[in-house]
Amino acid sequence: MGSRAEEFTQEIGRLKLAGSSAQNEARFTQLGVVALVVPVVLAVIGIIMVASTSDAADQRAFASQTFWLGNILVIIGATVFLRFSLGRYLRFWMIRLIHEQRAQTDRVVDAIERASAPIDD
Repeated sequence: MGSRAEEFTQEIGRLKLAGSSAQNEARFTQLGVVALVVPVVLAVIGIIMVASTSDAADQRAFASQTFWLGNILVIIGATVFLRFSLGRYLRFWMIRLIHEQRAQTDRVVDAIERASAPIDD
């Protein structure tokens, strides 16, 4: 590893950034998954409620309530899940990309220095 890459690694260590904890991130990802599963339970409850009454107005009310609540939970759950799972991946990707670019710059600088060094005959 070149000097710039080592310097970058040391800089990251010195920053002592207080980023989001992995525990909170995992918790929100799990919350997103739960919010994606709960609408299935709501659908079953809605079907049972619709089947348990003979009044058409109540049937429509039960069906529409569980439908809208389920859809809202699916949208919120998918958004939370995607935000936290993609956020973690993109942070890792960006740090890796920066580190690799610094290492590549070190290799290019070394190659230029070797190419421009005087040749002893």
